[in-house]
Amino acid sequence: MFFTLCLIASLIACSKEKEKSNEVLLFNNIVFALQKGEVVEPIDEPVKNKYFKYLGNQNIQIPLFRYIKHTNYEIFIGLPFNTSIKDIVDSQLNKTEAKDTSSLFQNSPSAFYKKNNKDDVYITAYASEIDKKSLIYITAITASKALSDSLFNQNELSKRIVIKNGN
Repeated sequence: MFFTLCLIASLIACSKEKEKSNEVLLFNNIVFALQKGEVVEPIDEPVKNKYFKYLGNQNIQIPLFRYIKHTNYEIFIGLPFNTSIKDIVDSQLNKTEAKDTSSLFQNSPSAFYKKNNKDDVYITAYASEIDKKSLIYITAITASKALSDSLFNQNELSKRIVIKNGN
């Protein structure tokens, strides 16, 4: 009987742990939903260097907060500091190069989305204001145009940011 209860408790604990592994907590009950094969990895110096390479030289501060790796792509989540969507858009417009084949969209004052291709890498930048008080910035890179178009379009990225009820 004791063994059965322990086994049931272990199974419940494992299922709860599995449930938690499908998302990564960002802040204030805001989570980023993970897809199959995505793993949250530690942020080391090479990861930071790659993030800032694709972020570019901006006049705004967006420290790297989470790094998610998949065999076919990487996702960098930054938390903009003391900035707004307008500041991000202005910064992007100022750094756009003549040979840059970017598409820049701002569907609302609370969201920013940009895609471009550089050095055979598809780069997506997405920023969103969450709950009218928090800002999140996502950079996703992949060598696959199909993955970039399907996983990293504005609609799919916005669906991955979830506000959880406080439990």
